[in-house]
Amino acid sequence: MSPAPHLDSGGNEQYCFSAQRMPAMPPHILPLVGAAELEALGDVAEVDALGGAAELEALGGGSAAAPAVGALIADGVVGAGNALALVPASGACAPSAVDERDEQAEAASARAVRLSLPKSTRRPVMCFALATSPARVERAALETAGDRASTWRMPKAWTEWKVLPHEKIVAFSDNLLWVRGSLPGMSLKRVMVVVRLSGGQLLIHNGIALDESSMAEIERFGTPTYLVVPNGGHRLDAPAYKTRYPALRVFTPRGSRARVEEVLPVDGCYEDFPASDVAHFERLNGVNDSEGALIVRSADGVSVVLNDCLFNMDTKRDPLGWFFTTVLGSAPGPRVSRFAKLVFIKDKRALRADFERLAELPGLTRLFVAHEKVASGPDARAALLKAATYL
Repeated sequence: MSPAPHLDSGGNEQYCFSAQRMPAMPPHILPLVGAAELEALGDVAEVDALGGAAELEALGGGSAAAPAVGALIADGVVGAGNALALVPASGACAPSAVDERDEQAEAASARAVRLSLPKSTRRPVMCFALATSPARVERAALETAGDRASTWRMPKAWTEWKVLPHEKIVAFSDNLLWVRGSLPGMSLKRVMVVVRLSGGQLLIHNGIALDESSMAEIERFGTPTYLVVPNGGHRLDAPAYKTRYPALRVFTPRGSRARVEEVLPVDGCYEDFPASDVAHFERLNGVNDSEGALIVRSADGVSVVLNDCLFNMDTKRDPLGWFFTTVLGSAPGPRVSRFAKLVFIKDKRALRADFERLAELPGLTRLFVAHEKVASGPDARAALLKAATYL
């Protein structure tokens, strides 16, 4: 168990909100992936990649001259892809190296692009058609795909214990552990927080499957008792935790209960969580009860644990990371993403008031969020107040 570091492997500030500002990657310089490269990955099945400027405009991306982004997820979800198809169109942004593809790109902007994608791996695959001119979205393809495709679907939950790369466990206080792990197929990281209650029971918030030595470390810390699934999209490893620890009691926000119950039984909502002098849940206004706030009291102060209503990470340069952090407006943090404001934040003024209220909690020491960075000390308050300005 390591002390909380201040720098990442690249020497950048890692746990305060004022981290590096990596430049966004324009779509026309992203790598081209063709059928030949994809076929090399194994058996293939054809999937449609759809593009449209309207979708980007809905995300706050601007006019039809902006990159048109469409998505079809086959057997999976946004963020877990292992292939990306880019079709640059003619225009000022198109580099000369791909001028010979202009004719193909012009045609692609008027129809769905058919791609060959790996099937044998059975991993979620997301395809994008990116262009500098509007592209027609053939919604019929989505309608005929039925339950196998959706414009926005979160990862399928895993019943088996699948360990993805993760960092060492960090002890932030006497009763508080934190670990950051990978997501399948992309550069974004997810975060798990473990809280030890007064009787030695452990509250596991946003469980991540760790290697055996790390799980042994957690078991020495206390007894896994409660599993918190913080929204319907953060359920990837939840069934595996229930399988590993059958006695776990599962809690989730009321507005996310139906989605979580698709993959494992839920014992209660946040308001049903047993009373504790260490940890309690508070309702967040304006999000339709899809998320909440976990408040943890430690010897050195108070920690606030949030989920996707507040992002605190840096921009990414890989294709999927660029899409999530730049197009969907999730970085640089701290901030509220465009996607969150479109999808589950129903009353921005109410949520802003809650952020401002949490910022004034006596003894506020840390702000944890679901993806990547921790804001500690004065940065915790500053991060909440800055994120509130996006609402």
